[in-house]
Amino acid sequence: MSEEGRSAAFSVSLEQADSWQRRKALVDLLHCWPPTLNSEGRSLHSVYLHRLLTGAGDAKESLVLCKLLLRHPVLTQEEVKWLVDTAPSESAINTLWVVLLSRCEGCLEQNVITVLQRDKDIIQKQEIEGDLVKEMLSSGLFLKLISYPIYSSIINYIISKESPEFEASEDENAYTVKWATNELVKANFLAEAGHLQLLAMGVQSPLRGFSQSVQFCKNIFKRK
Repeated sequence: MSEEGRSAAFSVSLEQADSWQRRKALVDLLHCWPPTLNSEGRSLHSVYLHRLLTGAGDAKESLVLCKLLLRHPVLTQEEVKWLVDTAPSESAINTLWVVLLSRCEGCLEQNVITVLQRDKDIIQKQEIEGDLVKEMLSSGLFLKLISYPIYSSIINYIISKESPEFEASEDENAYTVKWATNELVKANFLAEAGHLQLLAMGVQSPLRGFSQSVQFCKNIFKRK
């Protein structure tokens, strides 16, 4: 089948994809085909992702399909930016996943920050899953996200892995309180490093102020 034929068949199938089975089958079909562009020069993968991000379907189901489409990075930087620019705020979490799984190093950080800034009110109301936090950490975004509300979810995730009942994978074991503290100190975020240590120790909120956090961090150095 020619590229034009594949594009035409995809368009018809996309309009007829009114059930989970059909939407999943369309994902499988795209993985079987060679890379294909539509008449506007966009890959069929990006067109399908756009439909999933902007459509009125179930968000969790759409996320599963997004992850399946991006098992291997296939999008260009321009396509990722197009998806970020056109995705509604209601799809903020799924959009973050698309950006992270696209692995476009040249624009990943900026696209993540764009979504976090634009859709901060929506994101603050969402429960941030550990898998999303782990993906952000794996993408090297820990220090870049300190000034954003999602940072608290990242810290909670790191601290939660210290609990005895948490069974961490080998990858997750890399992101410990000690690791995070060292990263913060190296970047001269002393207050954040001290606050993390106090939080991990269970110190109550009134005793975790800026001055206490900085002093605690300095005391750690003195003991070393």
